[in-house]
Parts: sequence; C-alpha cells; structure tokens
Amino acid sequence: MALIGPVGHPQAVPASGPGPGPKVFQQHLHNLFFVQPAPVVQQGDVFAQYILSLPAAQRPKPAAYPALDDPVASPIAAEVRRKLAG
Repeated sequence: MALIGPVGHPQAVPASGPGPGPKVFQQHLHNLFFVQPAPVVQQGDVFAQYILSLPAAQRPKPAAYPALDDPVASPIAAEVRRKLAG
C-alpha cells in the first residue's frame, strides 16, 4: 500500500523545521520520497514515474490519497492520482 499525501498528514511522522525531521529518516524506509508544495502541478511527477517504472508485480496494489483543502497540494495530488490511474 502507498500513502500519498503531505508530510503533515496525521498518519505521517511529524516533520520538524522546513524539511522532514530525523524521525522520518529513522524509520529506515526504502521508499521515502520528500516533496514539498510548489507552484507547479508536476511536482509529483518524479514519484509517479518511479511507481510506474516498477514491474507491475512490484507496484503497490491499493493506494490511499488523503484529501485536504489546500490550493497548492490538492492539484499535485490529483495529478499523481490521474497518472497512476492510467
């Protein structure tokens, strides 16, 4: 399962300062991607391209897309969802 959403989401480890905090990296995740809001919808393209580059058998089957009322993050998440939906 992939959890796609902002670092500040309640299910994510809290970040400290302007970037992800030490607790994020102390989890030793092998698929950690750090992105921050940007004024371009293509911000999530690297993540979507990575997932799509995996062999079909290795891609996450279900995906969760936490929703939030954020005019910067919402279009980025929607674009990643569109790309992954095919």
